[in-house]
Amino acid sequence: MYKSLPKSVNIFGHDFSVVVWTKKQAKKAGLMGECVNDKETIYIAPGLGDVALCNTLIHEIQHANFWFTSMDHAENEEEVIVNNLTNGLIAVLRNNPELLKFVFIALQGKKPEPEKHDYIQPIPFVPSLDESRGMWNLINSNGDSIPMYNTTGN
Repeated sequence: MYKSLPKSVNIFGHDFSVVVWTKKQAKKAGLMGECVNDKETIYIAPGLGDVALCNTLIHEIQHANFWFTSMDHAENEEEVIVNNLTNGLIAVLRNNPELLKFVFIALQGKKPEPEKHDYIQPIPFVPSLDESRGMWNLINSNGDSIPMYNTTGN
């Protein structure tokens, strides 16, 4: 999953670099991740499983959202905090389709699908009744035919 990790994430109009610590840096920090707002950098520990990696990235993004929306004031109510964090997260996901793809893949435990090439064009088949044989066939524009089923009950 680390290969799919985005190199940067746009948070409230700021491009935060996403950097994977070395094992030595991660051990020194003693953390799974860290958001350094004044450097606009999110650090991620190496060796995390897919879900932990995704969770850590989103967690660090939420720290940046918290900082940008100045929600570190004690007078904020829980609902306001949740609302602002949710709105910030939705904005990040909408502005970063590669991040959304990464999160989806990580949470589903799926590997990315192979790229589709423009030169492979499917040829549509349409149903056609062959009355002489009492059969439905699928026929494409090349004249290829695939029998579907017999209409005579035989």
